[in-house]
Amino acid sequence: MITHDIKKSVSKVNSRIGNGEGVKLIAVRVYKKINRPPILIEPYSEKYCCYPQPTGTLYTINLYEIYKNNKISVKSITDILGSNSSGLDGVSDEYMKFNLKNIASIKKWLDKNYK
Repeated sequence: MITHDIKKSVSKVNSRIGNGEGVKLIAVRVYKKINRPPILIEPYSEKYCCYPQPTGTLYTINLYEIYKNNKISVKSITDILGSNSSGLDGVSDEYMKFNLKNIASIKKWLDKNYK
């Protein structure tokens, strides 16, 4: 995947309030589609609890195209997800359901929408 000679971190997770557990990296996978650069998929989750803030899990997804010339480089393409790049699965003023909670659902979305 990414060789160990890369000295720079791909992702920077800024701490948010949540319920104190912090942001958790769910998985890291590479998605491949014919005639397209591979995509590095990084879904994160963070638990939220208790009034007055929303209750549930906030999901955030980062996507990067991977390029290999003399070295490996990545370019953020998270914006292709639009409003699907993050969301709450839980209760705010009403129940909210976020569909891209795991690698399988993200890959399915990419199969359909990544041209």
